[in-house]
Amino acid sequence: MPSPKRPLIGNQPAEGPVDEAGRLAALLTVNDKARAYSEDRRARVGELMKRPSFKKLSPEKQVRMARRLMNASREATTTADFCEQLQHRLTQLAGAA
Repeated sequence: MPSPKRPLIGNQPAEGPVDEAGRLAALLTVNDKARAYSEDRRARVGELMKRPSFKKLSPEKQVRMARRLMNASREATTTADFCEQLQHRLTQLAGAA
């Protein structure tokens, strides 16, 4: 008795524009939450660095806080750019449909 054939991974049907739009919309909601979190984190770290007590910290802690601010800023800009690219692609798909 021959074994039933299993489909190969490469033989999957191609995604249609509707599936791609749904996938992009889900990706946009997840990344929009990440963008909001990273912008809040950047603002929170920036406010901490503006406090007068920040100047009383050791230089190592000041450097650590500056590094945290740089990382938060980079993450916020990266996620904002990615959300913008996803939004642009969704508008392209909506215009084509």
